[in-house]
Amino acid sequence: MDWLRQVLTGSPDEATVEHLRRGFNTWLKAGKREGRDVDGKRRRTRPPSLIRFMGLPDNPETVRLMLRDAYLREAGQLISADLSKTKSLASALHVEARRFAGHRWLCWAGYGAPPPNADSLDRLLFLAMQCGGGRLPTTARHYATILKS
Repeated sequence: MDWLRQVLTGSPDEATVEHLRRGFNTWLKAGKREGRDVDGKRRRTRPPSLIRFMGLPDNPETVRLMLRDAYLREAGQLISADLSKTKSLASALHVEARRFAGHRWLCWAGYGAPPPNADSLDRLLFLAMQCGGGRLPTTARHYATILKS
């Protein structure tokens, strides 16, 4: 999923370009020409899905949620450095996400990208919220599930 984030942000590295090249080449080689049945009628073959060759699910909503979870995991890595021993990472991320959703998102929701003055955590939460359609998980347990995967 990291390769997709790189493509969407416009900064693909060499490994990402190679992944795309390999997916396109495999997709082009997999296509079949229309054949004819025994009566001579054209038989339409279903073309292979480019999405599958790139390793993505068919449903865009699933991809958006996967991207949201990736941003949340990255935000969790930023928070883990500041954690005390008594607080779990999932609950700390939940608190930060609620803080962000309750104030910053309301101010920034109309933006296409996080403002330049946003700190790293708010930038990641903005991108996660954007991928999640303006919603983030509502329980610490859901954040724990996301952080484990």
